[in-house]
Amino acid sequence: MLLSASLSLRAAASPQDASQKDKESAEIEAWSAELTKLEEVRAAFDKYGKGGIWGVIQIATHLAAALPACAHLA
Repeated sequence: MLLSASLSLRAAASPQDASQKDKESAEIEAWSAELTKLEEVRAAFDKYGKGGIWGVIQIATHLAAALPACAHLA
């Protein structure tokens, strides 16, 4: 079974105590990475450093290759 996964980091609302400068400089950026490749996942976190991500981590897995094999379960 082939499993494919992606990681997306998206900027969310800044904390209530964020400065006006922080709010004005906020940028929304999306990242995708193969979760089985540590270097791809780490790159997203390395760019911003510790405490540099104010956002939500969304993890989605795709089982497209497995769907035909599971058709009998439907």
